[in-house]
Amino acid sequence: MQEISRRAVLIGAGALTIALSIPASTGCAKSTQEEDPPSGQCKTQGNMRACISARALQDVTAIRYEITNSGKSPLSVYIWYVDENSGRESRKRTVVVPAGDSVEDDLYGSLKHCFTVNVCPIEAGECVKIGPVCAE
Repeated sequence: MQEISRRAVLIGAGALTIALSIPASTGCAKSTQEEDPPSGQCKTQGNMRACISARALQDVTAIRYEITNSGKSPLSVYIWYVDENSGRESRKRTVVVPAGDSVEDDLYGSLKHCFTVNVCPIEAGECVKIGPVCAE
């Protein structure tokens, strides 16, 4: 039986350590943000489709919104929530969605509360109310 040199063992151990410390590629893994939780809801009005969902995130409720513009010109909207438990309204946020594109982000509210989200086109059109959604 051949003896393995100490140098070969150290090089092999170093290579194994490096190989084990490199994270696996996420190219095949599903992102948890792409999947809507069971509380997700969507509404469509004209060229705009708005979807929301809620999830507990540390000490807040993260209210994920995605606004899709299927039109041929940019769409500007105000978005805000109403806390169904306290009646509190968040500040209005202005969101610009490029033509044929989507924008997604989070609003944050109190933990273990339910929320209705309002999406209103700045130019013209009626507001869309979606919800309530609650973090589970």
